[in-house]
Amino acid sequence: MKKPRRKSVVDELLGAFEGAVPEGETSTEYLKKLRESGYGKLS
Repeated sequence: MKKPRRKSVVDELLGAFEGAVPEGETSTEYLKKLRESGYGKLS
C-alpha cells in the first residue's frame, strides 16, 4: 500500500500564484510587458 503523497511546501506556495501569468506567456515575458507599460510607477 502506498502512502498518500504529501503536498510539497513549494507547491503550496507557488499555487498561490496560479493564474497570475496569462496562459501561453512566460513569467519573464509578462514581467517585461508590465515594466514597459510603467505598471506600478508613481508620477
